Amino acid sequence: MKRKDILMILVPIFIIVVFWIGFSIYHGIVSSTISEVENLQITPISPDFDTKTIQGYQEKIFRIRVGDYRILYEIDYEINQIGIIKIDKRSRVYS
Repeated sequence: MKRKDILMILVPIFIIVVFWIGFSIYHGIVSSTISEVENLQITPISPDFDTKTIQGYQEKIFRIRVGDYRILYEIDYEINQIGIIKIDKRSRVYS
C-alpha cells in the first residue's frame, strides 16, 4: 500500500474516533445519573413552586401561592419537618 492509501484510511477513522469520544463526553454530561429519589433528597422543595420568604416574622416563614389561596409554612431543618402555619385566601392570610 502506498502512503496516500494509508492516509485515506486513517483520516476517516481518526475523525470517527474523535466524534465518538466527543459524543460520549457530551452524553455523560447531559444524562443524569442521580435517581429521582436521590434528587428529592437533595432538593426536597421543588423550585417550580411560587415560594417566597415572608418578611416581618421572627422565624423564617415561607409562602406558596396556589390560585387565590396562600399556604404559610416553616421548615425545621434539624428534624427535617415542614410545619403548616396557615392556609387561607390572600386577603386574610397575612392578617
